[in-house]
Amino acid sequence: MARCLNRMEIIMRKYVRHPDALSEIGAGILIVILVVALAAITYIAIFGSINPDSFKKSTYVAGTAAAIEVPLAGKPQIMTYLPKAGDPFHYAGQSNAAAGSNVTLKLISPEGQILYPNMTAISGNPYGKTLFIYPKVSASATQCDYLVSDTMPTGTYRPLVVGCWTLQMIDTDLPLLIDSYNVKIDHGRVSLPSACGFIGSSSETFYRSDCSALTQTVNGPMTACSDSPGNMPCSTFNRSTSVSIPNDPSLSFTGNNLALSVWIKPIRASSSTSDTTNWYTMMGKGQISGGVETDNYQLVQIGNRIYFEWTDPATGRHYHVMTSSTPIQASQWTQVTVTITNGQLSLYTNCVQQPINYYQSNYPTDTTTIAPVSVNLGVNSNNFLVGMQNSDTPANRFYFDGDMAGISIYDRGLTSSEIADACSGNYIC
Repeated sequence: MARCLNRMEIIMRKYVRHPDALSEIGAGILIVILVVALAAITYIAIFGSINPDSFKKSTYVAGTAAAIEVPLAGKPQIMTYLPKAGDPFHYAGQSNAAAGSNVTLKLISPEGQILYPNMTAISGNPYGKTLFIYPKVSASATQCDYLVSDTMPTGTYRPLVVGCWTLQMIDTDLPLLIDSYNVKIDHGRVSLPSACGFIGSSSETFYRSDCSALTQTVNGPMTACSDSPGNMPCSTFNRSTSVSIPNDPSLSFTGNNLALSVWIKPIRASSSTSDTTNWYTMMGKGQISGGVETDNYQLVQIGNRIYFEWTDPATGRHYHVMTSSTPIQASQWTQVTVTITNGQLSLYTNCVQQPINYYQSNYPTDTTTIAPVSVNLGVNSNNFLVGMQNSDTPANRFYFDGDMAGISIYDRGLTSSEIADACSGNYIC
């Protein structure tokens, strides 16, 4: 198993492996010194002097970085950094900056994201002060917004991606790397969602995994709701409201891996599956035209059950699954997750797996079950819709009626721990 090596270990291994190369290294150093000296003489001859800033010493800071568990359900991890000794410095962006060099704290995620955490909560002399570093939670936060605090978080936050993180301290004025630390995160999510976020206003937006915003259009009246799980922002739909996002690769999926996650609080949850006034579309990327339905994927509430449908691109056949249980209740928040891994579909409500039946049909009232089939998804060019179905007839649009929050879309199935996180007070988004 590969280790998360720090910079000193990498350097030591390099020279331990090549003990006979010391004479070559010494010769190389002498050549570099000679070249620099000749360059300096040439520069002085042309410009008369050398800028003294060119010889400025980089700031020295000795510290430690680590991963620690937060005392919340699931034992999620965050990063810490503690500067112990060195030259006077302050963090770029901190409040009431202390004297000394301006130093930038930079993160590199296991997926290669470059992140610059918000340091405004830090003030004064940084030495001896442990920093707690973790993703920001707010309606306007993207997946790339990280906070730094001198106290451990006690509430909801977004789990970090598991793997080897790099924490760097950079002398902002030069700029030069002061030091680099590797931090191994073992408890978190496997990767970022393909797209996720909140909906309803300019500050509540869908984002791709690279944190660029997706264009969205709100159709009809939409208001913010105040009662939501984990205090996450939520929006109220009233059977005439929807959100439309243009076709985008982060929202289209082919093959046999996918996950959709959302919180819903419907106005109604009747026991009848034939009562079309209680067919509420959560999200989907499909189309009904002339009675023919083609879906990349579609997630719907049918009475007090959950329904997921798709069209197989290889055969053109339309399939759906529906819970045989009745887990949805009116005026109560329910976490809904559909996860597909290598074609195997599972459906969860409040993080409990539900029994499902398979149908070769696009009618929720169909009672003819079939043997489970492997899910095969096919992309299309339709918009991604939240709160309504894409149909050429108003009767088949099935607008959502109630509150909705925290939508996440993955191009892979979710792990059991990620599904559990969705109900433990943590965001999966």
